[in-house]
Amino acid sequence: MTGAILTHLHPSHRHTKWPHDYRSVLPYVRDAFELALESIKSGIPKEVQPRIIEILRYLCEPDPKRRGHLDSEAGNQFNLERTISAFNLLAKKAELGMLGS
Repeated sequence: MTGAILTHLHPSHRHTKWPHDYRSVLPYVRDAFELALESIKSGIPKEVQPRIIEILRYLCEPDPKRRGHLDSEAGNQFNLERTISAFNLLAKKAELGMLGS
């Protein structure tokens, strides 16, 4: 994801050039992140786009305060079991030809 973000991030906003702290460049990084997600979305089958993009969002969110699974009350927001379960469900639906549901 870092490479995809850097593709959309102006060179002056990269960590090697930005003279200020990360918090001050974060809006630019988040904009590049959204553009990267849009680019990635076009290569994902429409049936799974929303779920895959949702997973990418919570795994790769540039703002550490927003990163992690949204349902943090259910346990550790960085636990990858939810992600593994989500991919297992998508794979099972693909096997059964149920991706649209």
